[in-house]
Amino acid sequence: IRILKKQCFQDYLLFSATATLAICTKDQAYGFYVLTPLAAVLSDYLGRKKENKMAKFRDSLFNRKVVFALLLAVFLFLLLQNFLFNYHGFLAHFRLVTGWAKEYGQIYENTLGGQLKILWQTLKHLKFSFGWPLFVLCLAGLIASLFRRKGAGLLLWLLVPGISYYIFLLSVALSNYDRYLIPLGIILAFFGGKFVSDFLQPAQRFVRLKAGLISLLFIYSFFYAFSVDIIMLKDSRYSVERWMKVNIPASALVGVVDSREYLPRLEDYNWKYFLPSRKNLERIKPDYIIINADYTYKVEKDDPRYKFYLELASGSFPYKLEFSYKSRSKWILLNFEGIYTNLDKINPRIQIFKRISQSVS
Repeated sequence: IRILKKQCFQDYLLFSATATLAICTKDQAYGFYVLTPLAAVLSDYLGRKKENKMAKFRDSLFNRKVVFALLLAVFLFLLLQNFLFNYHGFLAHFRLVTGWAKEYGQIYENTLGGQLKILWQTLKHLKFSFGWPLFVLCLAGLIASLFRRKGAGLLLWLLVPGISYYIFLLSVALSNYDRYLIPLGIILAFFGGKFVSDFLQPAQRFVRLKAGLISLLFIYSFFYAFSVDIIMLKDSRYSVERWMKVNIPASALVGVVDSREYLPRLEDYNWKYFLPSRKNLERIKPDYIIINADYTYKVEKDDPRYKFYLELASGSFPYKLEFSYKSRSKWILLNFEGIYTNLDKINPRIQIFKRISQSVS
């Protein structure tokens, strides 16, 4: 914003340095900085054009500010990536983020239909992250700024890094989780703030009524966010741990087929991890099997684990469901349906199966 206001040399250098630091801290941050430098150059050109109609775009593109900012970015990038002393490590990292790491998280197909799904999921995630009242406020602010550009010029320039991030990261990665949208949420928050500021202008009518309405929206949003704390406090795994202390003997062998971070704590138990298959179950013969049902039953039907979980739940193995629990609360305002988020790993349904015979047939 300071670059757009004053076009100062030191601001170009500071922008260049912080952009490079951001990218070297989190690779995906590069998405913000594909179009944003061009916006700074375009802003400089438009300013020059006002003063001199003969001004050329190349004068803004190849001037001292841009050249030194680019050189600083290259220097810092090579330094922070340890390019000189770990060239092979740098290449391995580059291959990772452009190869396996990119494909690993892919959710959508790179088609028109897939891109439309990414766009729709982006809107759903932003609405989920804000809660519907603040999401509506931010959208109203964005629409108002687009239609009433007077006084919103600098604010509209903030859309450039957001658009850059969407085009050059989200639409390329073919993946979309709620945490990916945090930066776009920050940008939208400025538009929401502008809308609230205009809405509560003292010179307008019904200011107290409007202030009361905005206050209610923020109160709701507070409890919406506080729902995360409630879910964590009431996480099912605490109750399951208490049940286990009473009902599972210390000498019993507990079989684990899920990642341990999604299960109750097992440090005080004799537990063993095994790959979910009939053969392994016959070999280990655990007294109890504990699973995270919300996580376990998400595996695809063509996954070999799917058959094991299905047979376990249906009673095909000599195990019966001994305990199943997921806490509920009417104060939780969050709805995870259709949302790709790590928050749904809080308060999972935990199921414990007990062996009822000595063999698997």
